[in-house]
Amino acid sequence: MVNYGNLPVSFKWEARNEPKVVASSFEPAEGVIPPKSKVRIAFEMTVYYGGEVNELFLCDIDDLEMPLGFEAKADAFGLNVTYLTSEEQTTDNQTDERLEENGGLFCLKQFNFTQCRINKPVS
Repeated sequence: MVNYGNLPVSFKWEARNEPKVVASSFEPAEGVIPPKSKVRIAFEMTVYYGGEVNELFLCDIDDLEMPLGFEAKADAFGLNVTYLTSEEQTTDNQTDERLEENGGLFCLKQFNFTQCRINKPVS
């Protein structure tokens, strides 16, 4: 955020924490910007639903009638995980303790991920 004015200005972000919808945080969430200065704000948002995301985030600024804000728009997708294993398949005569039968199908009860990377860091 930038204060182009000649006086310090106070700000306070309105964090959104709505269960099953969205959670957000700002760092710093509030403070004072000196005259002719900048303050870097870190923003984090977690969305708890899939599909089109269209959320509004507001910041109260001293001496302004209306809050400033921005709109976050995105497409949210659920987590998809694919894994490969080199272990042998069980045969009809063998029983794998990690499998359980459910309506004639064998389902994996537990799978240990020794190393799993979901998202690649931005460089």
